This record gives sequence, structure tokens and C-alpha cells, in this order.
Amino acid sequence: MLRSLVGSEMCIRDRYMITGIPCVLAWGGDVAIPITSVMTNDFSGVVAKIILIYSTLLDFVIASTTVNRWVMSMLFPKHNFSCNVPNAIRWALVCIPSATVATLMALFIPRLESLTGLLNSVTGSTVQITGITVLLLVTSNAAITGSFRPNRKLLIGALVVGLALTVTIFVETVYSVFWLTSYSDGDFWCDVVG
Repeated sequence: MLRSLVGSEMCIRDRYMITGIPCVLAWGGDVAIPITSVMTNDFSGVVAKIILIYSTLLDFVIASTTVNRWVMSMLFPKHNFSCNVPNAIRWALVCIPSATVATLMALFIPRLESLTGLLNSVTGSTVQITGITVLLLVTSNAAITGSFRPNRKLLIGALVVGLALTVTIFVETVYSVFWLTSYSDGDFWCDVVG
């Protein structure tokens, strides 16, 4: 387990270094945030935007499929995932709500950093810190508590940190959306959201 953890950490670090160092050497470290606002529509800018769109869509499909399969197993435990009309209807009923929310957020939340801040406040700290901590605090599953006996004080400390991060990032996003964004500057769809 430790070898795989160290190996994955080194792979991630290597990938970031391989992609990050040439970019910093070429453009410098003081690149505007979000980077997409300074990308021109020349060949390299269009390729970079296509890569960003592809990565975002791939991430959404992987996350959405994982969550939707879990929801499907809870709501329809006898669903067999074969290709037929009743299964397609059940799958659509499970997938449409999350796809609708994602589409509405992409259309109506202005500024890329506001959208990523909102998503980071929900997914990053909540799922990775707060959610895991809560599950470890309330579980009575012997498979989990038998192999790993967490210190209750450390878990409560992690829960407090996770909640503080979630609230801080969420408040910053709300402040960015409602106070820092000017909705009177030009066309909403082209200038504010786009």
C-alpha cells in the first residue's frame, strides 16, 4: 500500500513538473488567473482551450458515471446495465438531474474562478476531508475500524478544518459572484459568463 501511494505521488509530481516548468520558463510565473482570459485565438490558444474543454468533460463523465452508478445501485438494485429501453429510461432518470445542474451552473455562474471556487468548496474540502472524517466517526463497520483505528480527537480536528475550509471557500465564491462581478458591463453571456 505504501509503495503504491509513494509511486502515485511521484507520478503526479513528475507530471506537474514536466508540464509546469516549461510553461513557467516560457511565460513566467505571473500569469493572469484564469489563464483562459489571456489566451488568444491563435493555434496554441485554441489547442489549449480544446484540451481544457476535453479534460473538463472527461472529468465530468468519470465523476458523473461513478455517482450515477452508485445512485442506480441504491434506487434500482436489480438494474443489470444491459442495453434495452427500460434500462435506458432508468439510466436517464438518474443522469438527467446531475447533467441539468452541471449545465445550469456552466451557463449561469459568471466567471470561471467563481464556478471553480463553488465546485472546490463542495468537492475538494467537503468530499476529501469532511465527508471522510464524518464517515470514519460514525461507522461501525469492523472492516474499517478493525484495520484502522483513528484517534477520535484527530478526526474531530480534521472535521473542524474541513468545515472551515468548506465555509471559507463557499463564502469567497458567493462574495465573488454577488459583489465582485459587475453585471452591467456589456452583454451577460459574452462579457460576464464567457
